[in-house]
Amino acid sequence: ASSSYSVPGAYFEIDIDIHTWGNAALNGFNTIKPKMPAMLIRSGVTIQAEDDDEMPEQMLAGCYLTHLDSSRGAALQPELEAYLLAPENGQPSLLIKRNSFQRRLSGD
Repeated sequence: ASSSYSVPGAYFEIDIDIHTWGNAALNGFNTIKPKMPAMLIRSGVTIQAEDDDEMPEQMLAGCYLTHLDSSRGAALQPELEAYLLAPENGQPSLLIKRNSFQRRLSGD
């Protein structure tokens, strides 16, 4: 599943919730995850055409990611995490799921 959020003229976000993927996709992702620090990843987002009059399809965004290493990422500041979890700031489904998963792991 994915979702998007935007502030016109200022901000556009696309979230991809891998927790909703099927077993084959998750197994594939988990297989490559330890190799990600050595990977060079090119990715893009395409606007899908539904009818012939919407052709040709267009690329919305692209990115080039190199040497992703989750062990080197900084923790979110408590103020930012509180803001992201506040219901009035949208639906932070990924952050809620991550925190719920971490609480289950720690036994809280």
